[in-house]
Amino acid sequence: MKIPRAYLSRIVEVTWMDPGYHRQEISKALKGRAGLATWREYGIVDDITEGVVRIVHSAGRDPGAVEVDEIQYTLVPEELVIGCRLFKEEEAQS
Repeated sequence: MKIPRAYLSRIVEVTWMDPGYHRQEISKALKGRAGLATWREYGIVDDITEGVVRIVHSAGRDPGAVEVDEIQYTLVPEELVIGCRLFKEEEAQS
């Protein structure tokens, strides 16, 4: 599934199929898409390049630091995405 470029810098839920790693006898292994795990990633679409979506989950810095020094993100091939939901941004109520 192609992620719309309009989703860049927006908060999303991306559902995707993960090839993963399985430890079981080959005779019991599922085949095709049935053998793929399903993940839901929540975050901000930071980049879409060469068919790969980068979803940023969090960013932080050590106490007293000015620059962000740690970013948690996931890279997902668009061809493995099976759903994408855009979250509506609202003003906080005081």
